[in-house]
Amino acid sequence: MKRTTIIIFFFPCLLWAQDIHFTQWRYHPVFSNPANSGFFYGEYRIHAQQRSQWGSVSVPFTSTSIGMDMSLKGVGLGGYLLLDNAGTSSLNTTQFNLTGAYQLGTWRGGVQLGLAQRSIDYSNLLFPDGNESFASESKTFFDLGVGVLKIIEVSFDKSLELGMTHFHLNKVNTSFTKNADKLPIRHQLQANLYWQLSDHWQIHPSLMYQQQSTHRELFFGTIAQFDISDYYQRNIKLISGAMFRFGDAVSVLLGVQIENTHLALSYDWNVSDLAPASNGLGAWEISFTHIIQQQIPKRPAYKVCPIYL
Repeated sequence: MKRTTIIIFFFPCLLWAQDIHFTQWRYHPVFSNPANSGFFYGEYRIHAQQRSQWGSVSVPFTSTSIGMDMSLKGVGLGGYLLLDNAGTSSLNTTQFNLTGAYQLGTWRGGVQLGLAQRSIDYSNLLFPDGNESFASESKTFFDLGVGVLKIIEVSFDKSLELGMTHFHLNKVNTSFTKNADKLPIRHQLQANLYWQLSDHWQIHPSLMYQQQSTHRELFFGTIAQFDISDYYQRNIKLISGAMFRFGDAVSVLLGVQIENTHLALSYDWNVSDLAPASNGLGAWEISFTHIIQQQIPKRPAYKVCPIYL
């Protein structure tokens, strides 16, 4: 039997390699849009994120990202590592991306340059002919993406962030066989609203739409933050949220922000056609972000009375 036939039958995902995706995409801004590089208050931003899914159906699919970005003389610079393992087949993707961003008037533009290696291990797979075996294979390729970002001040308590990103502009061939399998361009649109409801409450509705070839994804939800700093001598916010990936999953999120450190945990419940096989279980995801500042503003331990009292 020809190897091409086996691959098409057993691994249709190889014909269209779905990109890594995170439920907490808004907490990984450089991953979502390279124009976010260096776009924060501070000197350095360190981020780590991990996702595990389909553990109730097969060997879990895991995705991990570790990175850092900064601003240097008005130019945003960043880099992050992506590690992705797709279950029993050990279809692994390792990719390192360098990102850069610059403010152009009211718009912010960014570019992403990546080097990726994709590999597959057939040793744990069963084939119709038990005597057939194949050696592990790998492929290395470059990747290119660009993005733009715009912040609109709607009012004194509301701001709207709009972003557009295009990934895989070079349409690289990722096939392990002689048959070409070019990675389609992935187009992504996102909108985030930051709304200060009161001194203690903030809500952040968000929407993200992306399309790659004939595959589409619509993701929307809201995150709420409650500031409890008045009860402590530190800047502390409690975070909760609910999200929905249309036709795929419902997600809940809990998190906390202490000073410049942010930690969040989310879980996806599967509502797709695979729900019976997975018992509705889906994926868990955890994210960590820390911003390094030379001088971190502290909340006063006491209130100073005006001199005229």
